[in-house]
Amino acid sequence: MSKSQQLNLRQVAQLLKRSTKSVRNYIKANRLRASKVESVNGPEYSFDVIDVVNFAKEDLGIDLVIGEMLEDRKSVV
Repeated sequence: MSKSQQLNLRQVAQLLKRSTKSVRNYIKANRLRASKVESVNGPEYSFDVIDVVNFAKEDLGIDLVIGEMLEDRKSVV
């Protein structure tokens, strides 16, 4: 079983064309699922791609095409 692709707060904000503050507000309002993970710089939000896609479609009416973005992330790593 493979682990699903993860995005960080900035990437989600960029995909949704919203500010990071707006994304945090969606999390606090239980509209968008996120988990907090420890990183080098302290705790940060982590998002499953499928949760972001579903949120964008159902709550914001946005159809996301994120395949290219995920490919770009793989080439950077």
